[in-house]
Amino acid sequence: MKALLIAGIVLVVALALGITLLYRQARNLPPGPGSIEFQNASEKLDHDGDAALGNNPKAIELADRMRNIMESMRQKYFTGSSNSRIAAYCQLSGDNCAFLIYVPGLYKYDAESKQKLAEMAWVSVQPVLRHLPAQERPAKVAIGLRDGIPYDVVWTGRVTDNPLLDADEKNYGIESRTKLYPFFVPPRK
Repeated sequence: MKALLIAGIVLVVALALGITLLYRQARNLPPGPGSIEFQNASEKLDHDGDAALGNNPKAIELADRMRNIMESMRQKYFTGSSNSRIAAYCQLSGDNCAFLIYVPGLYKYDAESKQKLAEMAWVSVQPVLRHLPAQERPAKVAIGLRDGIPYDVVWTGRVTDNPLLDADEKNYGIESRTKLYPFFVPPRK
């Protein structure tokens, strides 16, 4: 019995050290254009404030629509998911739109579940953006899904009237967040 307890403690410590190492690795990715703006936006999701955030009022409205869709999908299709709320940040600027989506408990999802959640987010983002007048719609869109470890899933592609059109690029793992940086590059003055 004592050996089982010690093995359990060793396992918990090893898991905690592994998560700490992954988090440090994620924080030390090389900066690039838009990385600071991305980090500032991402940190806003870390606080227990608003569930829908954005860089302007229209972006906040889009974040709220996306968050509501993702929340209802999570409750419907992912049994045993966390009771904590999903939060979303929308960066809407020029021809680009990025959704940073905080999904509590995402780290517990297996690869197949993360894939399904990303597919649902991708299919959902197209109608969310169709609420914008045609002349205001961005050409490119990105979705980033995260929990405590930043952005394990990032998909990028074109905004289209065909919601079943697949993403141009699908990225998984800690380094995938760098694919979001271009969506946060400030416009030239």
